[in-house]
Amino acid sequence: MTIILTTHARIRMQQRGIPETQLCWLDEFGTERYDQSGKSWLYYDHKAKNIMKKVLPREILKKIKFDTYGVFADDSGVFLTVGHRTKRFNRH
Repeated sequence: MTIILTTHARIRMQQRGIPETQLCWLDEFGTERYDQSGKSWLYYDHKAKNIMKKVLPREILKKIKFDTYGVFADDSGVFLTVGHRTKRFNRH
């Protein structure tokens, strides 16, 4: 799987210590949420974590940062930015 990143997203990954493999897991197992501006947010919720616990070995699970999120525009699949959640996402 190829992850496409903007320059901004690459810079944020480096600044925040998020490896590209983390985005691969996020893309595969993360929950997608849309906001009013047309952006999609990928993040781990309880359902995603439970699925990952059943599928992935324990060694990999220890390396995954479950507070990671990614933002991309519409359905392009290009990550605009990535980061670590400090607050819960509001469900509307």
